[in-house]
Formats: sequence, structure tokens, C-alpha cells
Amino acid sequence: MELQHFSHQHPLVFFEETSLEHEKVFCSGCGEMVSGPTFNCVGCAFHLHKQCAEAPSEMNHPCHRNHSLRLLVSSPYQSGRIICDFCDKICERFVYHCSCGLDLHIKCALFSYNIAEKRIAEFQHIARIDPLISTESRPEKLKNAQCFACWKPLLDSLYFSPDCGFYLHVKCVDLPPEINHLLHPQHPLILQFDKQPYLSCQICQKPQRRGLVYSCSSPCEFVLHIECATIPTKVNHLCHRKHPLTLQFEDGSDLPCQFALHIGYAAIPTKLNQLYYHRKHPLTLQSAAYKCKSCNFNLHRDCMTLPLTARHKSDEHPYKLTYHDNKNYPESNYCDICEEERNPNLWFYHCAICDNSAHPDCALGKYTFFKLGSIYTKGDHPHPLTFVKKDHHYPECHRCGDRCLDLALECKTTGCSYIVHWECPEKESNESESSEETESSE
Repeated sequence: MELQHFSHQHPLVFFEETSLEHEKVFCSGCGEMVSGPTFNCVGCAFHLHKQCAEAPSEMNHPCHRNHSLRLLVSSPYQSGRIICDFCDKICERFVYHCSCGLDLHIKCALFSYNIAEKRIAEFQHIARIDPLISTESRPEKLKNAQCFACWKPLLDSLYFSPDCGFYLHVKCVDLPPEINHLLHPQHPLILQFDKQPYLSCQICQKPQRRGLVYSCSSPCEFVLHIECATIPTKVNHLCHRKHPLTLQFEDGSDLPCQFALHIGYAAIPTKLNQLYYHRKHPLTLQSAAYKCKSCNFNLHRDCMTLPLTARHKSDEHPYKLTYHDNKNYPESNYCDICEEERNPNLWFYHCAICDNSAHPDCALGKYTFFKLGSIYTKGDHPHPLTFVKKDHHYPECHRCGDRCLDLALECKTTGCSYIVHWECPEKESNESESSEETESSE
């Protein structure tokens, strides 16, 4: 059987099993080592996996409904650089391209197509791994891997074995292709590829590079991340026992949150300094919040996940999260950690034994959502870096020269004393990614 493929001048001959087992031969379509059924032009050393050879020259992808994707042999950009909008890796061979700027590896396009079309048979042979019960030792690369669909840590839930060539949660394969959401009742939200310009999620207000999002196409430009789209729209919370809280927007005005720090925003490293805790007045919510209209009670989504207790070196006992201050004398309205004024109408942490009270950011620290001891792999340092918090010895940052007084990234490799502020490599990484995106779109 022969095939005349548009990417090669000679007919390709089909082989049920490759006869090149003792040679390192790579597929000209996906770049992976040749195995199984292939189409070959032996004289030219041109080889295509059967799947790559039979891939359509034009694809109508369910996760990109506005335009069709064309299969190209090489990059359509002057810079030559292409980043796949599914796996976030460089495309060096065949690529599915859309004139609107969406680019996918040939294997990523075919694999995600099977996901969108719910071709369950394609996944039956792939092992599923539960991170809670798996006894296998995990390489550092896997510990830091993110699901290609939702871009959340892979080890957060049941996932497919990476032997399939993709990082993917099992739950992300079962996502509905279309949903109706309380925050956008005008139109259904479609599961689509995220691409430039990366719009911020209407709930968490963060952009997501690559992967899939639920989106209402132009002119609405309404986007929800997969994780945010699946959170409950109505909850019961200990801080407001009278009525359930409903997730909603405020029409035309800002919502004062009953807790003064927008933790969802503060978790964005580039905004930490600007959104540091406002101790005198409540900040306002400009995105979705949980609200009880009858009581005019408003609560940011991430504020509900605050720990019920916190420990701080200023007190030998644990602090307890407290929603109301029943004391009516102004002398008590101060933080016993920073010794600055505290708004009694806002949440705070309190030690009843010592009668100490503290702002939440003082009790928890500025970087509440960073897990100390976790690994950071971005940046140009050759070794993995570990999140640490310096409380006593303050070494100098290898980037800016200032001393590391708080959260830092430290190299634990024997013989390496590298340490930097958390903000230093993250700032450079954000600037570099922005520059790369600009170059690849030219």
C-alpha cells in the first residue's frame, strides 16, 4: 500500500511493523521515535507514523469552533518559533495552525480531538494512577507537572499514566463540551482552547496560558477556568449561618468583602506588593463573590478557604479565625503582631488565652498560598529550587543583592549556595514569557 503525502515528493510505502528497530529513526510528523505501523520513503529517510500520515490536512476541532485548522509542515511565522497551545512545548515538526493564532502539535491536536469527541475507547488502554494510593516513586519532573487541560498540578487528582505522552487528569477527559453557568446566563459556555490574548477568568481574575477554558466567544469574551467553572454556585458558611451564599456579580458597583484581603488576587506574585493588606478600610471585590443579598453580606471565594487556626512565633498558642469582634472599647482594635490599627468589623485571628488579636496577613504571612518545601523549576538556574522562608539568617539574593528577609527560592544541591527572592525569578520569567509570546505571533 502506498500513500502520496502532501509533505513529501515521493510515494510512501506502508509497513505494518517497522524494520528499523536497531536504528534511531524519528517520525517526520511528530518528531517521536518510529514504532509500529508506518509510511516510509526509505531512500529519503522520510518516515511517518500511520496516525500522522493519515491526519487530515484540515481539521474542524470541537474546541475551536470558529475556524478550521490547517496542517502545516513548518512554522508560518517569520521567527520560526511555535509554542503549542495545548502542551506549552515548542513545535518542531508538523503543526495544526489557525489564522487566528492557535497552534497545536499534530499529536496534541489529534489527542485533544479524541477527548472532545468523547472517544472513550482511545483511553481504555491507558493506566489511571491515583496519587493518594500510588506507591511508585515519582521523579521531580512529575511532581511539578501540570495537567495540559486545566493547568493545575497533575498530582492533585486521578491522572492518566504519563506513558501516553500527555499530562492529563482523568476528570478533564470527562468534561462536558458545553455548560450553562449562573454568572453568564445569556449564552452557554463552550470548552475551547485558550489562546492569545489570554483573557482573565471572570471568577479568579487570573489569565491561564494554554490548555482549555470555558468561554463565550466574541463579543462577550467571557472566560471561566475549568476549576472555577466547577465550583459550587451556592454554599453554606460558618460565618453566615442565616442564609446560603450565592456566587454572583454586583451590577455596576463594587462589593465590600467582609474579609479585607483579596487572597485570590494576592496569590498573583506580580501583584503582591500592590494588594498587600489594607488595615484601615475594607477592599472591594471587582469580580465574582459569594453574596447574601438580604443581609448585604459579601465574601470572596478564596476567603472561605482561610485556615481556621494559625500559628505565629509571637504567641505560644494557636490563633483562631474570628469573624466578629464583640469588644466595644477602641483599645482592643489593634494587631498584637504589627501593633497597627485593626478594623473590628473585619475578620481577624485571635488567641483567647492571651487575648491577642492579629490581622490575617500578620498571622499567616504575606505568602499564604505558597507551600514551603515545594519545588520551583522555572528560571535559568541549572538545579531545582526550593521555596523557603528565612526568619533568622538573611543571605543576599544572587539576583538583586538585597537580603532575603521572607519567601525565597534556595538551591538545596550540595555545594550550591544559590538563593534569590521569590519575586526576582518570577518577574524575569513573566517578562520573558511576554517577550516570547510577542515574537511567536509575529
